[in-house]
Amino acid sequence: MNRLRAPSRLMQQQCVIGLLMVLLLNLGGSTLAWAGTTGAIDAKTFRQLNKAKDLVADEHFDDALKVLDKLQQRKSVRGYAKAQVLNYQGYVYASKQSYRKAITSYQEVLKQEDVPEALVLNAHYVMGQLYLQLEQYADSIESLLRWKSLAKKPSSTGLMMLAQCYYLTGKYSLALPPLAIAIAQKNNTKSLVPESWLQLQAALYFALDDMKNTVTVYEMLLVQYPKARYLKQLAGLYGELGQKKKRLSTFDAAYEHGLLSLGSEQRNLANMYLEQGVPFKAAKLIDGAIKNNSVEGNTKNLRLLASIWALSGENSKAIDTYQQAAKLSDDGEIDARLAAVYYDAGDYQLCVTSANEANKKGGITNPGRNNLLLGLALVNLEKYSQALQAFRLAKDDKKTFDSAREWERYTLSHLALAP
Repeated sequence: MNRLRAPSRLMQQQCVIGLLMVLLLNLGGSTLAWAGTTGAIDAKTFRQLNKAKDLVADEHFDDALKVLDKLQQRKSVRGYAKAQVLNYQGYVYASKQSYRKAITSYQEVLKQEDVPEALVLNAHYVMGQLYLQLEQYADSIESLLRWKSLAKKPSSTGLMMLAQCYYLTGKYSLALPPLAIAIAQKNNTKSLVPESWLQLQAALYFALDDMKNTVTVYEMLLVQYPKARYLKQLAGLYGELGQKKKRLSTFDAAYEHGLLSLGSEQRNLANMYLEQGVPFKAAKLIDGAIKNNSVEGNTKNLRLLASIWALSGENSKAIDTYQQAAKLSDDGEIDARLAAVYYDAGDYQLCVTSANEANKKGGITNPGRNNLLLGLALVNLEKYSQALQAFRLAKDDKKTFDSAREWERYTLSHLALAP
């Protein structure tokens, strides 16, 4: 089957950075709103916080940090007010990607007295994100678990981060519950579940050898994010579960939508058609693939196509294809197969011609069968003397000895009756 794709490191980092930027934008707008509504910050401190905010808006982060550092040094700034200053300081450090300093600021927030629940939740949540960005997954898990235990309704984004940390530490079974809740929350709000979330869920189930649920998730991915790779992976999973008909129908859908461009993929689908007893569709597929050059029109592929046409009962197409292949081949194998198709089509003279050509070239996989077929064609043409020679050659092969001996006797009886 096609190898399932776990979320890549680059995708994980992009996801974390994206989540972090959303958070920072929210923090930038919310910090001073809290300050203006609590009444716990004096006017001078409030003005300085506004000044820092304006500096950040102009991306003058270092100047903003100087303002915040001075505020911290004031003895009058303590408790809730200091927690707000530290909270905004953490935001500024995170904005300039000084993640370790940002974490230190949020840790200091938690040490202050009379810190409101919202700031405590925010500190744990942001530290969880920052630790994840620093690839300190154990610390990220610890922070996010504290946030989760305090939050009345943990957000789907936070739960997704927790699941991601568990995944990155190989704790797949622990990653599934928070991820399932996050996905359920999205579904309950009728929002589209992010593709990366479903990819992670599929990767987790697959890592735990839970193929049934892996299939379920890939079916959701295919509905919400219809892509060729999901069709292919889903088809492979159906094969793992022994659901060959579903596997075939899924690959067939991919082919009908023009999603199977590689020759190997098209040959794979052709083999599935053959397994399910649909040789005509297999032949049409390979024929089209050769014509559009996705499959090379070499001896091997032409011989395969001809044999499938023959299996489909399309003798004229099989003959045409074998003739093309024979021109490219130095041995007699294709001529021998062509002789068999001519015989089935009742064209005994051409069967004799092809069988003789096969013997002349040599390199036949089953020479006894070719000579037996040659003899049978000659019998049908009532050329018994030549047929007798062919049957005697066929007797040299153990596989065809018994049949050749019977036909030898039959031919001798006809020769004995000849005038």
